[in-house]
Amino acid sequence: MNESEKIKIRRELLREPVTDIRLADIAEASEKLMEKYKQMGGFSVKYLVRAADILVDAITTSSKIALAFPANLVSTGLRGIIADMVNKGICELLMTTGGTFDHDIARGTGNNYYIGEFAMDDVFLKELEIHRLGNILIPVENYGPPIERFVHEMLEELIKIKDAWTTSELAHESGKRLRDESSILRAVYERNKLLFAPGVLDSAFGTAIFTFNEEQRLRPNAKQVKLDLLEDERKISEYIYSVDNLTGIILGGGISKHHLIWWS
Repeated sequence: MNESEKIKIRRELLREPVTDIRLADIAEASEKLMEKYKQMGGFSVKYLVRAADILVDAITTSSKIALAFPANLVSTGLRGIIADMVNKGICELLMTTGGTFDHDIARGTGNNYYIGEFAMDDVFLKELEIHRLGNILIPVENYGPPIERFVHEMLEELIKIKDAWTTSELAHESGKRLRDESSILRAVYERNKLLFAPGVLDSAFGTAIFTFNEEQRLRPNAKQVKLDLLEDERKISEYIYSVDNLTGIILGGGISKHHLIWWS
């Protein structure tokens, strides 16, 4: 396959960008759908309706709501829903994985992700310089390089203030630098909410912190950034022990779920 054929196929694959959905887009339809679900009585649908009722009860009784979710959701249009949940004051605390920084920064700085298929050939996609995250396609140039540039530029500023930072502080600092209305990090910063990513090093964001420190190591007398993960643990425990009533929304498993359940 020659270069022109690659370009043509690549263009064809990357034709349908992922679009962020907002709560306003689905609110009325969701309410009607839940009414229908209540009448159906099926096995899965019964528990979905019960979960929705618990959530409505939590919101109306002023229970504090914590949301645990994995980063892969942020590569999809659910990113806008999560941002709206923060903006509308539904969520007080978010527990997630390091990739949430990745996808929110990449997409929040104007880099499109695209809709693909789970069954696509990864070897072929590699030839076309396209990453596959489940059924989401990410051009190589839209992921690693823009995230690293963003993180390095941010850390150049932050290292002049102090050298030790928590992930919750880095979430706010990242959100401060994003202008995208669908950005979760932007919403967390603007609403002064708590976002924690205990496994932040398992991400392009975490790798960019490492490469920043490697560059700093080569500069005479340059300081390196330190991640203070234990301070984040203290913040999590303080928050959870301070609330009288906590409701958890847990999407997916892994470190986000474990951390929320553990501290609760």
